Amino acid sequence: MNDPDDGAECTLSKLADDTKLGGVADTPEGCVAIQRDLDRLEKWADRNLMKFNKGNCQVLPLGRNNPMHQPMLGVSQLERSLAEKALGLLVGTKLNTSQQCALVGKKIMEQILLETLLRHMENKEMIGESQHGFTKGKSCLTNLVAISDGVTALVDKGRAADVIHLDLCKAFDAVPHNILVSKLERHGFDSWTSLNMESGIECTFSKFVDDSKVSGLVDTLEGRDAIRRDLDRLERWARVNLMGFNKTKCKFVHMGWGNPKHKYRQGGEWIESRPEEKDLGELVDEKLNVTRQCALAAQKANHILGCIKRSVTSGAREVILPLYSALVRPAPGVLCSPLGPPA
Repeated sequence: MNDPDDGAECTLSKLADDTKLGGVADTPEGCVAIQRDLDRLEKWADRNLMKFNKGNCQVLPLGRNNPMHQPMLGVSQLERSLAEKALGLLVGTKLNTSQQCALVGKKIMEQILLETLLRHMENKEMIGESQHGFTKGKSCLTNLVAISDGVTALVDKGRAADVIHLDLCKAFDAVPHNILVSKLERHGFDSWTSLNMESGIECTFSKFVDDSKVSGLVDTLEGRDAIRRDLDRLERWARVNLMGFNKTKCKFVHMGWGNPKHKYRQGGEWIESRPEEKDLGELVDEKLNVTRQCALAAQKANHILGCIKRSVTSGAREVILPLYSALVRPAPGVLCSPLGPPA
């Protein structure tokens, strides 16, 4: 059997890795035909060294007086479902589209509400300049440039600076909804009881989604103490919002000549010092030297070029150029833009 359609008695429909089998189920012959086709599909998958995801395979019984037959797929009995999403469209046992229409209406209302929220937040300047994630006109690139420019300027003046890289644990899953709602209420959407993350921060603070960085001068005791106070404020902010920092991912890098190499705590634990740290995918070391990052980017690009050379027989320009533009040029990552245009 070269194709799953070969010998099929029921209606078979395929799109990519999604397959649907439909047939009459109110007669014994129809139920037997469905089972035979399922057996054929299972054999076809085995022969082609493939397998079905049994956890996602279900039976949707349609029509009145349906006997609710539960066929087998291999040795597993398929579970019945009252509704199933077929390529994004919700189909129920009664072929009623009211639930699907309700979902579409819900999505439209969510989009309208989101656009209203974003406009209000932009007009009221609710999001601080330090936030680069999910912010119009900002990205990983602007986050890297902002922190790099500030630290580089200090080091060029002969000052010493420390950059502490912080990571929130499951930031999207851990934030309680009641705290988020209270924040919206405080900003005019409807009593805000929580602290704003940046309140009282003395040093340079930069955020991108759940990754945050605190940086500041450390060649004076006042600068060191300011960073420590900011770390304590952030720890308290996380506790108030029922969140926590992933201590194993929190690191700091000493930068600049004559750096006193202070130590820092996050909560009750010491933060580990590193000679270099990956910041949003880009390697940043204590000397602000991009040589190793450029070497790694070139190595990655050469590896992709080698894959293209081994797998593509044609050397024609119209074949190689699109592959190079799509696969090789993006390989250096976001740091290539502030360093200069790609070659």
